[in-house]
Amino acid sequence: VATPEGACFLRGRTLHAVDPVTGETLWKRGGMDPGGTLFGDEQFVFVTDDETSRDGSDEAAATVYQLADGRRLGRRAIPPRNERMGIIGRHAITWQNEGTEHVIRRTDLWTADVEWELRCRRGAKATLVENERLVVMEDDGHLRMIQVADGATLIDAEVEPVNTLEELFVVPGERELIVLADEFRPNNDAVFVRGVPNTLADSRVQGRIYAFDTATGELLWSRPVEKHALSVDQPSGLPVLVLAANIYERAERPDNGRRTGRTTQYSKVT
Repeated sequence: VATPEGACFLRGRTLHAVDPVTGETLWKRGGMDPGGTLFGDEQFVFVTDDETSRDGSDEAAATVYQLADGRRLGRRAIPPRNERMGIIGRHAITWQNEGTEHVIRRTDLWTADVEWELRCRRGAKATLVENERLVVMEDDGHLRMIQVADGATLIDAEVEPVNTLEELFVVPGERELIVLADEFRPNNDAVFVRGVPNTLADSRVQGRIYAFDTATGELLWSRPVEKHALSVDQPSGLPVLVLAANIYERAERPDNGRRTGRTTQYSKVT
């Protein structure tokens, strides 16, 4: 936890708060769970219980301390790990299944107040963008971008859907927002795609790319993408989007349709 008022960290069983400029110790609290994690804001520091031995669906809790002086303020419930999209300051962004819908909520973990919620159809996918925006796409092509701080809608568009939506990738920029809708691919031992350089760190993608104007929310262009890979850590804000992949294809025997050991390799960059 790092704020202008103080920075906190765990060392062993001790919670330390230091001045972020001078490094001077402001206060210490002992008796912490060494497997806990920290989050919070300029007022509160939350120290979770050790979750490493828990199932992801288990209820969780955190002890809350005042950042200014280290005073213990009490205990608060926090969402199970498998429902958390992210924790931003003292707020949790959660993803829950309710009947035929997914529900995304922003909750103040100190007050337990739900500040906004967004409902979407089962099968939708969502991703946080730099902890400031949330992109949600439903399987019918309904795509929205929400401002995380207040739940305001920044983009609300109907786009051409992919066959079976599997995952969303977003490359943010100052003027354009690039969204790549990855579709489900059945197992195929004839074609194998890896990123360039030859690594599995890049995301293999097949589906459709959409580009939006961040100022107006207007869809600028859309195009399909097949047998490719996207580097998820390429710089944002560039005038180009680069996809690059090494592709390996195994040939079939013409007589019985079985795969041979012969593999053709080629690369493509878009």
